[in-house]
Amino acid sequence: MWCAADRADLMLMHFGTNDAWNSGIPIMDITRAYSDVLAALRAVQPRVTVFVAQIIPLSPDSCADCERRVCELNQQIPAWAAAESSAESPVYVVDQRTGFDSGTHAYDRVHPKMMGSDRISGVWMDALRAKKIF
Repeated sequence: MWCAADRADLMLMHFGTNDAWNSGIPIMDITRAYSDVLAALRAVQPRVTVFVAQIIPLSPDSCADCERRVCELNQQIPAWAAAESSAESPVYVVDQRTGFDSGTHAYDRVHPKMMGSDRISGVWMDALRAKKIF
């Protein structure tokens, strides 16, 4: 199993961007993949704490539907997290979207440039501190 080599106590999940970019993938399949990752993590570390991101904006020229799909995915994440969270292995939602400007923080309106990466890491750190992880 891919996560057995390093039993994580803490996981930061920020994925689904490429899936949102591919309009052929149903949003439900993306959240199902979140569940698959979480199940794999819990199989080797039942007490893993997970922070899952509402993903950053996605507005490439090549995808008119991407931003709507990102919004749809982000709307599903809190319900997914609530359903998957447990006292032993909590799942917390982190809003990476709000305040991220794809025109300013990303070099191609998709991939973060340095200032975007700095912003993302700051949001993660604030979330970790809020839950007294650090």
